[in-house]
Amino acid sequence: MGYLSRGAAAGVAALLLAALGGCGADDPVTPLGTPVTVPDLPSGTPLPPVETLRTRLLTVADLPTGFAPLTDPGPTGLDSADTGSSDPGPTAAPDRSRTDPAECARVLAPIAQQQTGAAAAAAVHYGGPELTSIDIDVASFPAARLTPAFTGLQDLLHRCAHYSGTDADGIEVDYAVGRGDQPAAGDASVSVRIVTRSQGLELTSDVVLSAVGPTLLQFAASGQQPVDPRLLTDLVSTQVRRLRGTPGP
Repeated sequence: MGYLSRGAAAGVAALLLAALGGCGADDPVTPLGTPVTVPDLPSGTPLPPVETLRTRLLTVADLPTGFAPLTDPGPTGLDSADTGSSDPGPTAAPDRSRTDPAECARVLAPIAQQQTGAAAAAAVHYGGPELTSIDIDVASFPAARLTPAFTGLQDLLHRCAHYSGTDADGIEVDYAVGRGDQPAAGDASVSVRIVTRSQGLELTSDVVLSAVGPTLLQFAASGQQPVDPRLLTDLVSTQVRRLRGTPGP
């Protein structure tokens, strides 16, 4: 299964378990447009440290009612060192996940994992009502790496316009990547829609990739139905202002 985002991946799993939703049109996305170029950074542009990036990400207070932070579940169960027992416990089921082409497993992975040279990175993940999720990921880059990184993010999406795979249980999953309809944001931006289908069920992720000074932003909103585009526009705009250090909501 491709990476998607933590919230989007959780949404797919929940869809499969609950058997909710239905299959959409046969051609779920519009082909991606021409790649966008980041403008050159002014000489001497400072790179925000990780602490600054973290404090500028949206919080629950910025989101609609019903959203809450998603945290790593951590390990489940205890090993023999924890319990004093030599019994290793039940054997974990084999992971049958795969992605074809394999590189498409990196779609929507954290920016700093997709592209080398990031000076700092931060992310937050939120789950909301009716299996919606919002995933915000940022990474700052020195001038020499900013354009290659933003281009690399787009190139991967173009190469992975259609791909497939299986989840950890071996269930077939198909992905379609196309152009979204969000307005421009930041210094340069790309709007993307990713439709994930499995066993007749569907999840839509609307994504904005944006450059804000030396920082690249990946903002993904996912759900059984597309997230309200006006809400997404407002949230992305607020996030861009925060990354610029501009006061206000």
